[in-house]
Amino acid sequence: MARAGVYVPPFRRAQLDAAEASAPDPVNQQSSFQREYWDALKKTFMGTVNRATRTNVRAVAIEVLRENVVKGRGLFCRAAMRAQNHSPELTPVLAALVSYVNWKLPVVGELLVRRLVFQFKRCYKRQDVLGMSNAARFLTHLVNQRVQHELLVLKILATLLCNGTPTADDVQVAAAVFREGFKFLEQENPAAFHFLLEPIRDLVGGGALDLKSECTLEGLLAAVRKWQEEREKQDVVPADLDIVPFGEQVTHAVDLDEETDPENKLDLFVFDPEFDKHDEDYEALKVDLIGAEAEAPEAPAIPTTDDDLQNENVTEDTDDSVVDASEVSAQRKAIFLIFKSSIRAEEMAHKLLKQVTPGRESIVVTMIFDAATRERTYNAVYGALSDMLCRAGSRFQHHFERYFGEFFEHVDDSDSKTIDVTARLYACLLRSGSVHWRVLGCVRLDEASTTPSSRKFIRVLFQELGESMTVSSLREALSDAETRPFVSGLFPTDNDEAMEFAINFFEVISRTGVDLRPLTANLRRLHGERASRMGKRERED
Repeated sequence: MARAGVYVPPFRRAQLDAAEASAPDPVNQQSSFQREYWDALKKTFMGTVNRATRTNVRAVAIEVLRENVVKGRGLFCRAAMRAQNHSPELTPVLAALVSYVNWKLPVVGELLVRRLVFQFKRCYKRQDVLGMSNAARFLTHLVNQRVQHELLVLKILATLLCNGTPTADDVQVAAAVFREGFKFLEQENPAAFHFLLEPIRDLVGGGALDLKSECTLEGLLAAVRKWQEEREKQDVVPADLDIVPFGEQVTHAVDLDEETDPENKLDLFVFDPEFDKHDEDYEALKVDLIGAEAEAPEAPAIPTTDDDLQNENVTEDTDDSVVDASEVSAQRKAIFLIFKSSIRAEEMAHKLLKQVTPGRESIVVTMIFDAATRERTYNAVYGALSDMLCRAGSRFQHHFERYFGEFFEHVDDSDSKTIDVTARLYACLLRSGSVHWRVLGCVRLDEASTTPSSRKFIRVLFQELGESMTVSSLREALSDAETRPFVSGLFPTDNDEAMEFAINFFEVISRTGVDLRPLTANLRRLHGERASRMGKRERED
C-alpha cells in the first residue's frame, strides 16, 4: 500500500487493491483443501456402502475403516441410512457392516442407533409408515448383531401394539419388526418375549382389528411355533453375516423413552485448524484397527490389448510401490493448490508436469475428475488439461484409459452430475485422440448388461461426441478397422434382442439431441436382412 500523505491515482490504487486481493491466503487455501477432502470423504462412503453384499461385507467394512470414519462418522451413518431406505432388502447386510465398524469404533455404532431412534420417533408422530418401518427394521437387525440392547425392540413393539387399538399401519410395521427379530428376542430374553405374546394373542381374537391385520398377527404366531420346533436347524444371524467374534461386540443401551440427539451437525463441513494432526492421529489409529490391511490395495488395471498388457508390465513396479500416507497427502495438497492458483489449462499442465513425481500419475488423474465434478457445470479447462497431459507422454494416457474402465464398472455408485461431467470429459479426450477408442471395449449395450446410470453415461458421451465432431466423422472413426473390435459391444450382432436394444437406444437419444441414427445404419440393415430371412423361412415352412 502507498504511504500516508502520498497521492495515489485511482487506477493505481485499483491495481494495488486487486494485487492484494489475489495474494494467496494460506488459511483460505487450507479451508478449500479441507472442503475438497470432506466432499471426497462423503462420496467415498456413499460408494463404499452401496457396494456391500453378503459376500464382501467384511471387505467393505475394512474399506470404510481405511477412511477417517471418526471425522466422517456422520457421513457414514447418513450413507448407511440412505442405502437402507433405497434398498430395505439389504438391511441385514448393512447391519453386519455397521456391526464390524462398531466393533472397532463404538462411537460410530452408537451415533447410528441414536439417529435411527430419532427417525423412528419422528416418523411415528407423523404416521410416516415407510420411514418408521425402515428405521425399526434397521434397529432390529442391529439388535440381532448385538450392537444395541434388545430392550429397545421390545419397547418399539409395545409402542406399536399396546398403546390402545393399533392401526393397520402399526400392525404392518410391528409385523416386520417381529418377524425379523423374534428369534433373537426369544433366545436372549424369553420372559419379556413371552410376556409380549399375550397382547398379540388378545388382538387376534378380540375383533378390534380388520381381517388383514388379524391374519398378519396369526402368521406371526405360526412363525413362532415353527421356530420353536426347528430352533436347532436355524441361525439367528446367517453365518456369512456373523463377522464379529462372539463376546467381543460392544452393545449400546439407547432408550426409546429418552431424548436422543442425532448430532446432525456432524454431517456439515467445519474448518479444522489442527487438520494435519488429527489426520496423522487417525493414520496411527488405523494401524491398530485393521493392522496390515490398513494399506489400501492398488486397483487392478483393465488391459484391453496386447499393448496395454505391455504398458501394464512396464508401470507395475512403479504403481505397486508402497506409498507413505503423509507423502500422498502432501502430493494431493500440492496438486489441489495448483488447480486453485492457475487460470489456464496450459499453466496447470506445466506445473503438474514439473512437480508430479513418476508413479503419482494416478493421483493426478483422480484429482482432475474430482475437481471437475465439483464445479457447478462442466468446465472445459479440465478437458483441455487432460488432453495436454495425455499428449505429454504415455504415462498419463495409460492412467486416463485405466480410469475409464474403473469408473464405468462402478458407475452405479456415482451421482447424476458426476456421470455427466465424466462422460463429457472423456468425449473431449476421444475427439482429440488423447485416449484410444479401445476404452470403449468394456461397454456392452444390451438390456442385461446396462443400468440406468451406465445408459446415461453412454448417452451423454455419444451426444457430446456427435456435437463436437459431427456424426459423419464419428461414424467414420467408429468404422475404422483398428477401432471396430473395441466397439463391437456397442453395436452387438450376436443376437437379435441385443441388436434391437442398441438400435432403439440410439433412436431414443436422437430425439432429444444430435441425430445419432446413422451410427446404427449397418446394424439396422443387418437386422432387416435377418428378419427377411426368418420371414422367408417361416413362409416356406
